[in-house]
Amino acid sequence: VQPAAAAMAPVAAVREIHVNQDCLILQDQVDGVMGVSVPGGTAVGGGAAAASGQRAVAQTDAAVCHLESQLTSNHVKGEVVNGAVQRSVVVVKEQEYLLQDEFQTPVVFVVEQAVPDGWKVDSDPQPNAVEGKVALFRVTVQPGQIARLHVGEQHTIPLAE
Repeated sequence: VQPAAAAMAPVAAVREIHVNQDCLILQDQVDGVMGVSVPGGTAVGGGAAAASGQRAVAQTDAAVCHLESQLTSNHVKGEVVNGAVQRSVVVVKEQEYLLQDEFQTPVVFVVEQAVPDGWKVDSDPQPNAVEGKVALFRVTVQPGQIARLHVGEQHTIPLAE
């Protein structure tokens, strides 16, 4: 008895599109294929990723990824430590990504959010992984759909007494 042809067919790999915190589409490799481009993408030269040698090509396409909002706020926090009040300023940066699947199959967006020294990720959902100083958020989007991803970071600055 031979297995059915459908059972023998290879499972198609889910397309991954990596974007950075500026919604640049990082394009040296998609689906394990070098140089695949997103429909309508515009090549972008330079940038931090290119300077560090992380990716060979970066593109931008507002229909695929764009930032809906970017907000920065701060507040003073006080807590009692060893009977004394210690105050600090907490700076919070938030941004919301809009990610759209323009393909005929589901896409996994991998948002690569750089986390500066002294900052921590303060998001819901939390990143799926952290590699070095980069938080990785994986978002599956169905064909023709748009997903929102909220990413927050915070930095605490102690105040001198």
